Amino acid sequence: MQRPKKSDFDPPRRAPRFVPKKSLTVAVLEEGAPVSFGVVADIAAGGVCMQSVEFSMSRSFELMLSFDGGDMLEATVQVVWAKPISGSVGHAAYGLEFTEISDDNQNRLVVALESSSFVPPDA
Repeated sequence: MQRPKKSDFDPPRRAPRFVPKKSLTVAVLEEGAPVSFGVVADIAAGGVCMQSVEFSMSRSFELMLSFDGGDMLEATVQVVWAKPISGSVGHAAYGLEFTEISDDNQNRLVVALESSSFVPPDA
């Protein structure tokens, strides 16, 4: 999985990122129904880097993350950056900012990121 370099971000990140040890899938929802799927490259309390089919910039949509063990987390996200994935036609890495996430889901995310299921990007 190819992640953008740290130097690709402006402004600097607001929260530390973590990489899932196992594949973490993402469902893109429109009106509650899945329309596309992706894979998490890295994740933080404020957003996620996802690899998926191409989206329009500034697009907002619902996201459902499927954690190991079947636990689901839902949030509304906004695309804040996109970079094509080298050698993969029609796919890109997307920086997604959480714009709406319940307190319960935010707390569950923070607990998950502190678990042994995630590691810092350079680990």
